[in-house]
Amino acid sequence: MFEKYAQSLAASLPASIHIIGFPTSGTPEVSTRIQLHPVTSQPFQRLSLTRLLIPIKILIRCLRLKPNVLIITTHELLVAAVLVKLLLRAQIIYDVQENYFRNIRYGTAFPVVLRMIIAGWVRTKERILKPFIWLFVLAEKSYAHEMPFLNPAVIVQNKLTSGIIEQFRKTTHQDYHRLLFSGTIAGTTGIEEVVTIFKGLHALDSAFTLTIIGHCPQQSFLLNLRNRLAKCSGIIDRMSEHPIPHTQILREIQKADVGFILYPGNPATQGSLPTKLWEYLALSLPVMIRHSPAAHREVLYYEAGILVPEDPVDPAFLLQVIKDFQPNSTVTAEELCWETEFQQIIEHLK
Repeated sequence: MFEKYAQSLAASLPASIHIIGFPTSGTPEVSTRIQLHPVTSQPFQRLSLTRLLIPIKILIRCLRLKPNVLIITTHELLVAAVLVKLLLRAQIIYDVQENYFRNIRYGTAFPVVLRMIIAGWVRTKERILKPFIWLFVLAEKSYAHEMPFLNPAVIVQNKLTSGIIEQFRKTTHQDYHRLLFSGTIAGTTGIEEVVTIFKGLHALDSAFTLTIIGHCPQQSFLLNLRNRLAKCSGIIDRMSEHPIPHTQILREIQKADVGFILYPGNPATQGSLPTKLWEYLALSLPVMIRHSPAAHREVLYYEAGILVPEDPVDPAFLLQVIKDFQPNSTVTAEELCWETEFQQIIEHLK
């Protein structure tokens, strides 16, 4: 919310900007027109009373701030946002960052018996409260087809800002040994297969390392993964139960030689283009990918990486492909910038 929305809005509009949310461990440097309002200082469980009360706290804060425009980035704030609209006549923008119905229904974040109930409740909220939303911002092109009832809508994909690209973009590619997995750490994002492939490469060449950095929402999954990695040499653990400052992830991308994107088949992610794909493309980090046809098309278009074949993966073959790969050095960053698509929102707000 700070890195993209707040800074882009501050650079384009004469507005005061307030960010209400859960803070990361790093405190960003804010301008005089951006104010931060953390709603809690302590992490909370996915299923907890604290989480249920957060929308009420945010509603109270909004009633004090009296915003003209309220941008929400999760379905959990839909009811609170509608109350703000009714009480303050604020315009509501709903940034749809995920297809929450599919993520909950086909993910592993909630117990099986609760998945359909929670997913159904989320989709019901989105449909019933749609008339109160001024503008929908879709983070994926596929959402326009998966959720056609979300309109009027603009598509603003999860790309990087031009300032980040300028600061962290790789300028040289001298090696291929430093592998990276970044982002959400879960079974649905492919970390287990990444580790398996890494073990095969490391067995052929011990110079290979794998850095794993990201937020693991499920503590039990993180503990089991760490137990499995304890006997693996060459793995650098940067995992956390809590959100990690984006700058730390960007620094790891800058240091890496190749980034992994290996998603298992899942209806929740079959149409998505992961945020880290845009990060790797914009920062010129070569990609090893097996995901969706749409993601593969982006990688092939930019000549940005290697398509990993279906199982079983031959480590010797993959090693040679990695060694021989030459990234395209002529890609321009402009079309991979957040600001290019975000301008649609600015036009609505003017």
